[in-house]
Parts: sequence; C-alpha cells; structure tokens
Amino acid sequence: MLHPLPKCLVSLDWWCAVDDFAHQFEHGRVGENVITQWLQRHGASVTHAEHVPPDTFPGCRLHPSGYMKGPHLIHENLRLVLPDLLVFFNGGWSWVEAKHKTCFGWHRKTRQWTTGIDLGHYQQYLHIERATGLPVYLMFYHPQAQPNVRDINAGCPKESPVGLFGGLLSELQRNKDHTHKNHGRHGMVYWTPKAFSLHYPLETVQ
Repeated sequence: MLHPLPKCLVSLDWWCAVDDFAHQFEHGRVGENVITQWLQRHGASVTHAEHVPPDTFPGCRLHPSGYMKGPHLIHENLRLVLPDLLVFFNGGWSWVEAKHKTCFGWHRKTRQWTTGIDLGHYQQYLHIERATGLPVYLMFYHPQAQPNVRDINAGCPKESPVGLFGGLLSELQRNKDHTHKNHGRHGMVYWTPKAFSLHYPLETVQ
C-alpha cells in the first residue's frame, strides 16, 4: 500500500469539441506527469493506465453512472473507469487519480476554496477500491496562486492555495464538502483544502 506517503467531440461543433478534448487531455497530462515524477522521486514505481475503446467488451454492463471514457476495469461483468496510475511503493500497490486543476475554485455559498472531480468517476473509484482491495488516492496539482476572473469578481481572497494536495478516497468520502448535480457532465464532488491529509509545497513538486 502507498500509505503513508513520504513526508516531505463532421461539423464545426464536432471540430470544436475535438479541439477542446485535445486541450483538456494535454492539460491533464501535465498534472499526471508532474505527479508521476514526484512519486518516482520518493521511491515509487508507476504504471499508467492506457485507453481502451469502450466497445472492446460489448457484453459487459456500464456502471450506473453511465460514464465510460478512458481505461477501465472489468469486475463482475461491470466496466469501471480506472484511476490514472497504478503505483508500487514500499511493498504494496495503490491506485492514484492525478488531477491538474490550475487553481482552486471559490465556492460562493460557503466562501471557501474548493476543488473536485466528476461525480460519476468518484462513484466508480469507490467501487474499484472495494473490488480490488487496493487503496485509491486522489491527488490534485494546483500550481497557480492567482484566482480566475470569475472568482476575483466574486470577492475571493487574493491568492488560491498552491501545491500538491491529496488523500485516501476512503477518508475523502467522509470529508467531502458538497456535490453539485449540474456541474460537469455527470455532476461534481468537491473538497476544501483542509480535507486533504497530504499537502506538499509547490517548490517540492515542480
């Protein structure tokens, strides 16, 4: 187990969607690579889950969340989206979902910083944790202190927290701040910085 970690979319619309997906893919790769390098510097070996077309196993059922994009695990004839990385550290294996979020978002209702992931993925990662018996970590790379314009206009603090934030999914399940069914494609689940048991300064990550 990686626990504990070391201290330290042939139309104009289609083309637009493809371009947007490519941008999001490359943006995500940045964070994934940063986290991969950081894990290796701390003695871990990392394997990246690779994409498998969703129709590769047509006899299998989709998870009830309905979201089936990217690499997946087949468990009891059910397809589940996999976290990005499978990590070997200190004699055991762990799943790691690596997120590159630029900066935290300002939640206007509670007046606090939050970050999050797709709710459908979150539900499937919980299933994967139970199915494989391996811990799942969520790790968020937030390199930018300057908030986005919308948050600045909403009166957020001058700087957003930066660094590498993470925690065990089993712990984050208990510490989630809120969910929103209208955000993202399938809803979102959010946490505040204090919900993460792991926080590494930006200078130790880059």
